[in-house]
Amino acid sequence: MRKSIKVRLISTLTAIAVVLSAATAAIAVGTSSATAAIAKTVYGDVDHDGYVSTLDAIKIMKHSIGANSISEDYFTAAGMTKAELTLNGALKVMKISINGKTVRVNGATVQAKSKNIKVGESFPIRASVSPSNATNKYFAYKSSNTNVAEVDSLGNITARAAGKATVTATSVDGGYSAKCEVTVSAPQPEGTMSFAGAVYKLCDNYSESYLYDQRNYKKFVENGSNVGCSATAEAIGASMYFGKKITPDSSQIGWINGVGATFSLAKYRYSDCSLQTKLSTAYNQLKKGNPTIINTLGGYGSDHWVTIIGVKNGANASNLKTGDFLIADPWGGVLNNLSTYLSNSGRSIPNSYSMRAFEK
Repeated sequence: MRKSIKVRLISTLTAIAVVLSAATAAIAVGTSSATAAIAKTVYGDVDHDGYVSTLDAIKIMKHSIGANSISEDYFTAAGMTKAELTLNGALKVMKISINGKTVRVNGATVQAKSKNIKVGESFPIRASVSPSNATNKYFAYKSSNTNVAEVDSLGNITARAAGKATVTATSVDGGYSAKCEVTVSAPQPEGTMSFAGAVYKLCDNYSESYLYDQRNYKKFVENGSNVGCSATAEAIGASMYFGKKITPDSSQIGWINGVGATFSLAKYRYSDCSLQTKLSTAYNQLKKGNPTIINTLGGYGSDHWVTIIGVKNGANASNLKTGDFLIADPWGGVLNNLSTYLSNSGRSIPNSYSMRAFEK
């Protein structure tokens, strides 16, 4: 069975009379002042819904109406030359011809004039013509570097490799063009994060849902006391280490009333050692995918635990600095660079203060 194009000629042409016979129907094409020259009586199969079959749509255009009697403007408006007349083209040209005079394009623009994307991502250029009621709104698209950015016939751009490319949309009618400058960057490696202009390798199982804020949890409802930074820092690290949600008030977090967290999960303690030793421990644990927690000293003798969850790409293992590490701060459950955190809070990491790991 021949597939029928769902373009009802009755709604496109005027004054059509359909007389069905056993296998064919005679269609009388009406006229207007703009199309009197192409008025013809044409023949084509009509199905039970009144649609003309695909084969006969071409027959109507090529043989019955006659391509030579149609203005070149109508072919341009449909986005093709006479030599490119196809089924869809036949229907477009026939509709434009019957409906009357074309409205010509006098300009073009694209919504996205520039775009920064990563390899594998896509976006539409969204080209449009002016005036908005132009008959032919079709565009041809071309990329200056298809190895970097490809564009399909609908103007959808896909990034293929790092680099730059210019994608040009050219209106079929009039040849007006508009450009989009595309900059493609390499995808960020899996298990890494960009933060404050640097890229960090994260510990395994990192999830924003594990960035707990200590102020949101209470261990003992009867006295209303909130859990402290130590329980929260351990819960953040333990959740990432075990790959499951362990909240600061969870029974898995050891707790002594009046004392606080007992570090039942982060068992291995490093104390009375240099800052470089602690940073090396954090670095080596992160190479295994493990977080660590570290205690910091404030100006008034107060301490605060934070969770080290990432190390900067390219960090020198033999000369580590606090600025090489990404932390989760239990006060607010927010990320920060360890050096920035220490500087902004007026804190330090003395040798005597402790650091804890989940694995030796």
